[in-house]
Amino acid sequence: QRVLKYTAQPAVSGFEFQSSDSRVPFAWIKFLEEMELFLLARAPVACYRSNAAAKDVLESLPEIGGDDAVQDEVHREVDALHEVHDGLHRHEKKKVKKKEKKKVKKKEKKKEKKKVKKKEKKKVKKKEKKKVKKKEKKKVKKKEKKKEKKKEKKKEKKNEKKNEKKKEKKNEKKKEKKKEKKKEKKNEKKKEKKKEKKQKKEEK
Repeated sequence: QRVLKYTAQPAVSGFEFQSSDSRVPFAWIKFLEEMELFLLARAPVACYRSNAAAKDVLESLPEIGGDDAVQDEVHREVDALHEVHDGLHRHEKKKVKKKEKKKVKKKEKKKEKKKVKKKEKKKVKKKEKKKVKKKEKKKVKKKEKKKEKKKEKKKEKKNEKKNEKKKEKKNEKKKEKKKEKKKEKKNEKKKEKKKEKKQKKEEK
């Protein structure tokens, strides 16, 4: 605004420069236009363009000549512009740093997530292995039990057969004894009969 009092009249659409004023070089008008753009846009690109325009002004002013007070104003404005530029530059640097920090944090988070996932996978694998082992053990135990049962059954069958044979032998023996007794009884009877016959004969 300090520069504008020497150079232009305010207008509805921004600035309207008095180009007829001999104290206003064309490069300076360009510089002010650039400066306005820069202050409105507040962007690094506009910032560098404004600095370039300011440099042009500073180089061309001594050749064209002009009021000392105006030149001092331009110098002051250029310094102010540089200050804003540095501020923006610092802000941009800070922004980049923040972005970089965020990126690193994100990468770290991703790494941690991957680590946790790997650990979890390992845990699940271990659990699965344990489960399979347990299942296998159970299977072996079942097989062993079945084998034992079969063995027991075989033994039982053998014992049964043995007992059956023993029983049969006993029955055979019993039968034989009975037969023997019967025979004996028969013989006894026969003997008795013979004796009786003899006695009868003797009596006669």
